[in-house]
Amino acid sequence: MEAYSENLGELRARPLESPPQGDFLDYLLGVVLALREAGHPVPGARFYVKGEVPMGAGLSSSAALEVAALKALRLLYRLPLSDLEVARLAQKAEVEYVGVRCGIMDQMAASLGQPGKALFLDTRTLAYENLPLPPGTRVAVLDLGLGRRLAEAGYNQRRQEAEEAARRWG
Repeated sequence: MEAYSENLGELRARPLESPPQGDFLDYLLGVVLALREAGHPVPGARFYVKGEVPMGAGLSSSAALEVAALKALRLLYRLPLSDLEVARLAQKAEVEYVGVRCGIMDQMAASLGQPGKALFLDTRTLAYENLPLPPGTRVAVLDLGLGRRLAEAGYNQRRQEAEEAARRWG
């Protein structure tokens, strides 16, 4: 499988059986493998990636890439996947292949969100609703230029610590 990132000016290629290597191709390989594990015999693809979500800025660029790739593969291979299933497969790819024990909120927002609406999400049941924002609502997003990668930023350790604290309090 191979992918070219316009933003990075990089071409990456490796077999589907390869372990993660800490680059953007991990997310694409992860979604193909998640599709295969879900019973969709996807042979892979050649991706051209260009985005406007700043990478590593805390704006869910990995979830955006996973969801975009899954929706492209859904269209290319005519896969019977709902947007909810796309979100679940995207999370599976990030947890099981990339190695980040993330929740599902970012993937749900990327897959199910709608412009001008707020996504109400119950992560326990995955019940969701897109609710209109009040008239005149403005949202500001600031990129402070402090890049990070969840897999290297201690995210998994913090999550484990939070789970342990919840277990002790529960």
